[in-house]
Amino acid sequence: MTASAPMPGPSRRCSAWANSGRRAAENEDLLAAMGFDRSLYKAVMPAGDDARDAILNDPDPFYAGLGKRCLLMARDGEDHLADGLGLELVREVDDADFLLLLSMEPAYQSVQGWNGLLRKAAARGLPMICANPDFVRVSPEGKLLEAPGAVARVYETLGGAVRYHGKPHQRIYATCLKLLGLPAERVAAIGDSLDHDVAGARMAALGSIFVAGGIHYKQLHWTGGMPDPEDCARLFAETGLVPDFMVPSFRW
Repeated sequence: MTASAPMPGPSRRCSAWANSGRRAAENEDLLAAMGFDRSLYKAVMPAGDDARDAILNDPDPFYAGLGKRCLLMARDGEDHLADGLGLELVREVDDADFLLLLSMEPAYQSVQGWNGLLRKAAARGLPMICANPDFVRVSPEGKLLEAPGAVARVYETLGGAVRYHGKPHQRIYATCLKLLGLPAERVAAIGDSLDHDVAGARMAALGSIFVAGGIHYKQLHWTGGMPDPEDCARLFAETGLVPDFMVPSFRW
């Protein structure tokens, strides 16, 4: 999750934008369950809503040429995420015009499990829209699990054409800056992924606040508190991504 940094006094404005295929209202429910009061942020813009807006409104020929028969790749019970797009959901690659990758549940969905589907779709030249570019996510137990971005990355290696929505891809940053009504120099992006949060902030000319106790915690040997500066320097040198600030965890 990424949010604009709080600013003092009545001018404080904060929005949350997440690499999530779910709709804004569903993500607001998740935030409420985590203890974030609705008064703490102005808006939520998930990657899924950014992708849905592109399918409906983006003049780019890529979207205009998608067709209407969609093979939805998502968790069981999440077909509603394609509602309102005027699409016909199909179950077989042979019947599809494009792939819409919104979510996955590693307990029963995986890159390996979808490999056959991806190979068949790539052979047919089907385009893919990926509405969650994260490569991994952290389980409540601290385990790193596969995320949809890993699926899309494999699809690209097979020759498939992919359009990404969400961090670090810039469409969602432009949308959020417009929602906030703020210039880039007054916004900082907060998150635990160097590849997504820090890289995306850099490309959007935003400040970046890196959360150490997230997906990189093993690389930083993080056990709480601020990680060792040498571990940080090594990781930042390996990735070529250096945040402007760092916090041990994301707490309001």
